[in-house]
Amino acid sequence: RTCPDFEMWVRLGARYPMKHEFGVVCKYRYHKGSEGQRPDVIPKMVAAKKSVIDKTLADPKTPEHMKLLRTRAYAGLYHWGANVAGSVGLYKYELNYLIKSSYYLPQLHKFIRLYRFFIRHSIGYTKLYFRKAFL
Repeated sequence: RTCPDFEMWVRLGARYPMKHEFGVVCKYRYHKGSEGQRPDVIPKMVAAKKSVIDKTLADPKTPEHMKLLRTRAYAGLYHWGANVAGSVGLYKYELNYLIKSSYYLPQLHKFIRLYRFFIRHSIGYTKLYFRKAFL
């Protein structure tokens, strides 16, 4: 099972009021062996977090005002997935998650990121094409 800390925070947020604090309130330690840095685990983490969101929002004890946040929760999940997937070189997943995040909550910064993604990767594909075609 992946993401037990995410499930804990979602459950706490569904039961008790929470407050947004500006600034850093805690730090994570990342290392090469951590699940969040392993390309084979990232899609599983996104799926596990989506499962937690779905299970929590289907729970009759979850307040109605939270159930209305499904699309924002999905948008945030997929935006996080795009960030993590891109950081470990899973560009196919990065693109997929960027598109899904933009679908659930269209925002200008996401479309700018999609544009940059296409520019960055189209240059690489163009170079590869010309190498194959002319060498």
